[in-house]
Amino acid sequence: MKKDIKDIIKRSKDKSEKKVKGQDQDKKAKKENKIKNKSDDKPENPKKSKKTIIIIVPLLLVAAAAAVFLFLFGPDYLMTGKAEKSAMKSVEGMFDSFKTLDFGKAEEYIDMTGVDVPKDYTPFTNLQMIRNVLFDRLNGQIVSSERIDENTVTVKTNVTAVRIKPVMAEFAVKVLDFTIRDLRSENPLSDKEKEKKINELLEACASKPDLETVTNEVDIVVKYVNDAWMVVSDDSLINALYGGIIDVAGDLFSADPEPVPELDSESKPGSGSSGSH
Repeated sequence: MKKDIKDIIKRSKDKSEKKVKGQDQDKKAKKENKIKNKSDDKPENPKKSKKTIIIIVPLLLVAAAAAVFLFLFGPDYLMTGKAEKSAMKSVEGMFDSFKTLDFGKAEEYIDMTGVDVPKDYTPFTNLQMIRNVLFDRLNGQIVSSERIDENTVTVKTNVTAVRIKPVMAEFAVKVLDFTIRDLRSENPLSDKEKEKKINELLEACASKPDLETVTNEVDIVVKYVNDAWMVVSDDSLINALYGGIIDVAGDLFSADPEPVPELDSESKPGSGSSGSH
């Protein structure tokens, strides 16, 4: 009998404990749900939103810049190999150096001794003088590039320079005028003084601000020499750099040369004017 009573009390006690435990679990679950609901209702952190915008905007700008680049230069640039890019960089460096008259810097891209024109092409000219007064107006616009072999790339370039033919025509007339005056002078100049005067005449003819320009498309040859891509100075490049100076040589002996400016009336042979320098 006592045993039965103990069992009943024990079962009742266990039942009460389970009920209390269940109530505690229910309270805990309700509390967690309440916290979760509050978290869901909480507004988005504005700082976090601002950070996201700061990250996205630069990415959009980069994508837009890439799209513009491809539109302007086309996908061919992306296909250009390392050799072609290096060769184009040498051509660009050469023209940048010429435009600033930094011929020492130009030596990094082209052998300047090869930039001189043979005397047969320039009977009246001082090439250094021409470079000093004309090369700052040079412009080279790269069109394309092509790998020829392991050590050679051609860079197709539109070269714009002062058209040399009218300059040389005017210079030739002025030299003739000066020579006649000097011959008729009672006190002719020394050879050194003549050379200085001729250089001054050349500079005056070549430094006018409104000189005509000409554009030639040239396949500039660039070779890999001594661990560097160097521009090769051939006739086509020289002719373009000097605005057609090699063509002038052919015109000097042509049957139909370009008209040249008139001599001053007082300087024409047989005018009877003695003129002084």
